[in-house]
Amino acid sequence: MTRIKPVVRYLESLSASGYGAYISFASDPVLGQGVYEIVLEGCVLRLFEKGLTISFKGEIVDVFYFDILDIASHLSAEVFSKASESQNVDVKVPLEIYVSERVVALEVQLLAYSRVVNVLNYLWGGLKE
Repeated sequence: MTRIKPVVRYLESLSASGYGAYISFASDPVLGQGVYEIVLEGCVLRLFEKGLTISFKGEIVDVFYFDILDIASHLSAEVFSKASESQNVDVKVPLEIYVSERVVALEVQLLAYSRVVNVLNYLWGGLKE
């Protein structure tokens, strides 16, 4: 899976932090071979060769990387400032994935946020080049 290789350090960092793991023997007839699973509070992202599945609130959404229109990050200095001020690292930050006529809104833990955004942006952005 050549598309995943450049983001391996982010995936390994997510694994070490307890937010994810590599998928063994998983495949999807449409999305291809399963590669990695990111476990967030109330949500699971499964990365495949051609796309990802987002499982939350009893619903599973399949998304091809090429169908993603935008990924909106809401990480800011203000978020870090508030977390530091309250000394609470269990802060959740909104992440929106725009797909066709739908927006999938997730809440991602601050400690995993930048790594999740980097992985998603690379997988999505790599197809636009």
